[in-house]
Amino acid sequence: MSEKMNILVTGGTGAIGTWVTRNIVEKGLHPVVYDIFPPGKYLADVLGQITFIQADTLDLDTLISTIKTSNVQRIIHMAKHTPQDQPLAALKSNVLGSANVLEAAKTNHITRVVYTSSHSVYGYIEAKEGQLPVITEDYPKFDREDPRFIPYYTLTNKMVEYFGIRFAMDYNLEFVITRFGSTFGPGKIESRQERSMLGIKIHDDDSESVPKLGGHLASFIIDSAIRGKPLRFSEGRDHKSNLVYFKDIAEGVVLSALSDKIQFIDNHRDFHFDAGKAATFDDLIEAIKKHIPDASVDMGPGKLKGGKHPDPEVVFDLTRGNKELGYFPRYVDLEKAVADYITMYRK
Repeated sequence: MSEKMNILVTGGTGAIGTWVTRNIVEKGLHPVVYDIFPPGKYLADVLGQITFIQADTLDLDTLISTIKTSNVQRIIHMAKHTPQDQPLAALKSNVLGSANVLEAAKTNHITRVVYTSSHSVYGYIEAKEGQLPVITEDYPKFDREDPRFIPYYTLTNKMVEYFGIRFAMDYNLEFVITRFGSTFGPGKIESRQERSMLGIKIHDDDSESVPKLGGHLASFIIDSAIRGKPLRFSEGRDHKSNLVYFKDIAEGVVLSALSDKIQFIDNHRDFHFDAGKAATFDDLIEAIKKHIPDASVDMGPGKLKGGKHPDPEVVFDLTRGNKELGYFPRYVDLEKAVADYITMYRK
């Protein structure tokens, strides 16, 4: 691995992409950030150490020329369009945009593309009372009982996984698929892409604007506690979620681009990233109050309903990532993650 390695990060200013970009900088490497949105506040202190290209992945010519002129060696592809009410835009951005990234990689003889997919590609996961399923990367991915309950975001992730696997086999490219637990971290609720996916408004007191899913809800609660906003929920404190902090995701994704120990099968490999355990929202609230003692968060008993797309109560098996990437989450302790979240948010 060259100390001067240049890594293209599409979507590198997004909610998670920002922390992937920072991780690359921290490793002494050079991120070439390719995004339609400019860098936000969490990249302000490292702007001098990145190359930023404001462009769309639908622009194949710009992708190809950026990779060539920036002497890119690896690609991390995170750029996605998420709103459920814009299916054509999602199809174009997520599927055609991903195909463009792969074509640009092939054209420029890039050896590896890392794709950030979603745990939602997995089939139905049934949690047994008192025992959480431990899911390996080989768990069935492409079966669901009713397509009405599959968001366009999930559909496009499935399509890109299939397309990328076949493309990698045909063109001798290493294609790494990464999937995360319930992601949380500073910037998640502030991200316009995340808000548009959930239909929520930032800093809105309307209860209808409160996210219903694990990582989004966790971020919403922490953000609100920092801002001194009281929250009341009728249920949810007993819900278990495999929460994973943004910085642990970033570490796993960057290691996926760099590791020379990956055991590719037919030119592809997939990896899980979470904290290796689940936590309840009661655990989260307790961790918050360790650092913000006067935080006013009241959550009633029971599980999150989550509407049509409930947050699955699972834990990911991390064995493959441990062995092939050297991935060991640093924020297993929820209190440590919350403390870092608060520090980064307040900077």
